[in-house]
Amino acid sequence: MIGLRASPELRSAIEAWANEQQDKPRLSEAVRRLVEIALASAPAPKRAKKAAARASELASATIDKLTDPSASYRGASEAKAAAAQRTSEFREMRDDLPKEKRWTEGQMAKAKKAPPKGNKRGPLRMIGKGKLIGVRVLPSLLARIDEWASKQDGEVSRPDAMRRLIERGLSPGRA
Repeated sequence: MIGLRASPELRSAIEAWANEQQDKPRLSEAVRRLVEIALASAPAPKRAKKAAARASELASATIDKLTDPSASYRGASEAKAAAAQRTSEFREMRDDLPKEKRWTEGQMAKAKKAPPKGNKRGPLRMIGKGKLIGVRVLPSLLARIDEWASKQDGEVSRPDAMRRLIERGLSPGRA
């Protein structure tokens, strides 16, 4: 189940689209259909290819710096291929990424021992405007939504991905 808040304008657009359909689906079914329409017509993002090419260039340059210059061409290319396979090790060497925060053993032990002390989050606040729409999503569609969201610029939450996909599904210029 995914809960998303739709602005009044978006909600009325979804309801209008649903009323135009022959079987007049309910709101949650209309949302699901619009998301599937948008995913079916979604073009592959162009930045992902550029980012992958840039990452490959950075990896190649870094590996060239780390390889032994006296090694033969074949030995160097084999070492380069082997190093590229060890992605977690290579990721740690990159200087342009923030380093992952690591817990000490003492911090981990303290976190395991300490029971939670009541509700520290405070009262729940409504984030955004609009009424909440609950949509049941099959795991296969959820995986497609997550995959689409991972290809977008920046971090995109599931509800935000759903809103963007709904808007894309509603747009008249969809392919």
